[in-house]
Amino acid sequence: MTKFFEETNDKNQEAIFGALSSFLRAENYSGKRLFINEKGGLQFLIAILKRPNLTIRLKKKVLFLLNDILNTDDLIFPEGKKGEVASLLAYNNDFTDHLIDMLVEASIDIENGQMWDLRENLLSVLRDLIKQNDEIRLKHSQILKLHKLKLAQGLQKCEHDVQSLYMKEIKLVNECENEQSDHNP
Repeated sequence: MTKFFEETNDKNQEAIFGALSSFLRAENYSGKRLFINEKGGLQFLIAILKRPNLTIRLKKKVLFLLNDILNTDDLIFPEGKKGEVASLLAYNNDFTDHLIDMLVEASIDIENGQMWDLRENLLSVLRDLIKQNDEIRLKHSQILKLHKLKLAQGLQKCEHDVQSLYMKEIKLVNECENEQSDHNP
């Protein structure tokens, strides 16, 4: 993980992260547990996402891994409470605000094909965090509404072959808007 931050070339950073991500994804629950508990993996992912001038490809890779970790949360820590990883991230206000900022930036050019996966993973991560902390939804409801409005406008004028992408993203925004947390203090 230290090699990642030592590297200055974007392509090499992407390759280093890609190798780590490939190792951790899917059913490598013990690897994910080690990554999170002993290697500071969540802090590592947050630090990468907060770096200035991060390439779109690297943002996608980090969000894809984060989404994978959140989707397998219960299997990573089967002895813990449900949603343990999501709970750790959901109460990091600086991080959740940064995710929202990333969503706003990624939606500036709503028709940019490079941003579809990025926004989809961002919204999936946000949905999982909102399940743990409803304050995220309440704090950022206007941004979510504006993003959905922008998607609806894009849907009205888009080509038929991308309508399903708009619909999928609108569904994710709806899930973020309608998610209610049972975990708020």
